[in-house]
Amino acid sequence: MTSEGFWSYDFASDDCWNTYRAGIQIPPGRDEDSIIHKYKAKWYQREVDNAFDPGSVSNATPQSSTTHDAAADTSTRTQEPTPAASTSGQEQPEKASPQAAPMPTAAHAVSAAKGIRKRITRFLSQLSKHGSKSTQTTLCCLHVMLIMLAMLHLQPLNRKLSQTAWIYFLQTSLVSHGFKVYLKAGFPLLQRSGFLQNLQSWLQRVGTTTDLQYIMLSAMFLPQQSVSLVVVPITVLAVYHAFAYYAKNVSNNGLWRRYGMQAHAFLASHQRDALVYNAGAEIGTGFLLIAMMFTARRAILLTFLYWNWLRTRYFSPDAATYHRMVWSLIDQKVGPYVRRVPILMSGVGYAQRWFLSLGGT
Repeated sequence: MTSEGFWSYDFASDDCWNTYRAGIQIPPGRDEDSIIHKYKAKWYQREVDNAFDPGSVSNATPQSSTTHDAAADTSTRTQEPTPAASTSGQEQPEKASPQAAPMPTAAHAVSAAKGIRKRITRFLSQLSKHGSKSTQTTLCCLHVMLIMLAMLHLQPLNRKLSQTAWIYFLQTSLVSHGFKVYLKAGFPLLQRSGFLQNLQSWLQRVGTTTDLQYIMLSAMFLPQQSVSLVVVPITVLAVYHAFAYYAKNVSNNGLWRRYGMQAHAFLASHQRDALVYNAGAEIGTGFLLIAMMFTARRAILLTFLYWNWLRTRYFSPDAATYHRMVWSLIDQKVGPYVRRVPILMSGVGYAQRWFLSLGGT
C-alpha cells in the first residue's frame, strides 16, 4: 500500500480536514507536528483511501506532510499589516494567537455518525462477502440467543436474572432486526445535502416491514421495566426462523431427524395460528399498558407511542391481515356489551376514528 498519495495530498485546501483539525486539542508541551501527523494519517485512511496503512508513515518525518499547512501559515503571516509602532524602531510584542475554535457540535455529530456508519458498513460487508450461508448462520445464532434470553426472562425463580435477560433480549432484538434491515436496504445515506430525501426514500422501502417495526418496539421498551408480553411475538418469529435454518442446513443430522423434523412439521402446519397469536400479543400489550396507567408503573409517553406503533402494524402489509382478524374477534366478544353503554360507545367510536385515521379511512 503506497504512501505517495498521502504525502502529495493537499490537506490545506480540504475543508473537511480543516474542520476536523479545528477540533483537535494539543496538550501543552507535546510535539504538535507529530500529533497532527498521526491524526492526518488516520483521517486520510478513513476519509480518502481505506486501503492506506497509517503505520507506513508513522515513523516518517511529518515535515513533508505539513508543507501545505506551513506554507498557508507563512502566507497568512506575510499578509498581516505591520503595526505602526514598529516603524519607530520599537519592537512590539507578538499577540498571542487565538486558540483554535472547537468543532461545531452539528459538524462533529455528522462526522462521528459518518465514521460509525463506515465502520459498521465495512464489518457487515465483510460478513456478507463470506456468502449467504455465513449470513444466515449469523442470523440463526441471533435467533437462538433471543430464544434463550426469552426463556431466562420468563423463568419465575430469579427476578434479577429475569430483568437482566429482558435488557439483553431487547438489545439482541435490535441487532438481529437491524441486520435484517441492512441486508434488505442497507443504511440511509448520511449527507448534509439531500439527507431528508435519502431518509424518506429509505423509509419507503423498509418503513412498513416487520423488522423495522420490531426495532422500534425494542427501542421503546428497552429503558422500561419488563413487560413480558412484548417478548412473545419476537420470540415466536425467532423460533420459526431458527427451525427453518436447521431444516435447510442440518436435515441429515440424526438428532434433527428424531426430534427436530416433527417439531418443524408442527410449526409449519400452525404458522397461521402463530401469527394470529403474535397479533393478539401485540394488541394485548396495548391494553395492558392502559391498565398499567392506574398503577404505580404507569408510563404515559410509552402508552401513547405504543398505540401509535399498533396503528402502523394495523396497516403493515406483513401484519395487517392478522391484526384485523384479532380486532374483529375482539369486536365480536366485547362489542355487544359496549353498545349497551352510550358513554362507552361514544368513547370507543372516537378511539376507532383516531386509530383508523393513519390509513385515511
